[in-house]
Amino acid sequence: NGVEVSFFGRKTKAPTGAVNLALKRDVPLIFGHCILDKNNNNIVVAKQKIDLIRTGNIKQDIQINTQNLIHIMEKTIQQYPDQWMWFHNRWKGEL
Repeated sequence: NGVEVSFFGRKTKAPTGAVNLALKRDVPLIFGHCILDKNNNNIVVAKQKIDLIRTGNIKQDIQINTQNLIHIMEKTIQQYPDQWMWFHNRWKGEL
């Protein structure tokens, strides 16, 4: 079901699987993405390790860290707007 986040200033739901796994298994969460270069080669970028916030409340931790991940994603989309796509209606049933 995901959690409610702000994505480019609009409320929507975001999946929590990666954050949930990182928090529960105490493993690093690394944000990465691909860039298609002018020669049609995909460049894989492991951009940054995300420092997870732990408050002791797992629901709150998932919410906060998912929102932080979305902010990082927004910055990447702004850098490469022509390479962003989403395979479903991001704001379906807008909150």
